[in-house]
Amino acid sequence: MAEDTKMQEVFRGHLDECLKHFAERFDRAMPKGRRGSALAKKPIADFCDVTVDTVARWLDGSGGLRPEGETSLRLMCFLDMHGYRVIELERMSKPHRKFAELIGYGLITAQQATELIGYANSNGMYRLLKDESEPKDKEEKVWQIWKERKEALEAQKRSSWEHFHLTFLDTKQEQVKVVEPANVQTHGCWQKAAHGMMSSLLILFDEGLLDNLSDEELVILHKIAGSTILRLSAHLSALSSRLFSNQSKGR
Repeated sequence: MAEDTKMQEVFRGHLDECLKHFAERFDRAMPKGRRGSALAKKPIADFCDVTVDTVARWLDGSGGLRPEGETSLRLMCFLDMHGYRVIELERMSKPHRKFAELIGYGLITAQQATELIGYANSNGMYRLLKDESEPKDKEEKVWQIWKERKEALEAQKRSSWEHFHLTFLDTKQEQVKVVEPANVQTHGCWQKAAHGMMSSLLILFDEGLLDNLSDEELVILHKIAGSTILRLSAHLSALSSRLFSNQSKGR
């Protein structure tokens, strides 16, 4: 992400270790089987250019599926955006890392990167990212390619933060505690306020005002409120489950 939006370090380790930690954190926030869990995986899938099923296998560790090549770079950038310091990325020199981020954030493909540097296949390009002992002319090309796209990369990082950052995983939000109402009067006030806000939102849906949004409108809504809608859906789903579970106990 852009330097001004860089998150505080959450965890440091190799890609497999970071992914395992992220999966555990994701599962705490969005347990398997909870309504909205699949939807919560979509930003990961969209950023990494894979299917939601692939993300699900990454997170539950099934099938021995491990991201490779371009997908690996995309996943490392996604984790970095969420406060993970992936050793494979951290150990790269600055020009190599910035070049890797051009691929990870989707500004150029691995194939395009390979051709721009002048390699016959992507193996040479990936070798270059891991090892600084490649020919000097290759190193200079890497530096020049990044310099030409530096501003575009920073803009892409900011855009990715807005579109793909999973705010429900933020440490501060995970640590929020519910404070008991000070008295019965306060208790009644927040109940009425909550009911009023939910009733107003329900009117929008019942009247169908959000049913026929255009693709352009959906893009805008995703940009300005995507994470809020996702979090609201998860909270309402959890509240609904508790309400009906509690009602069943009373029968």
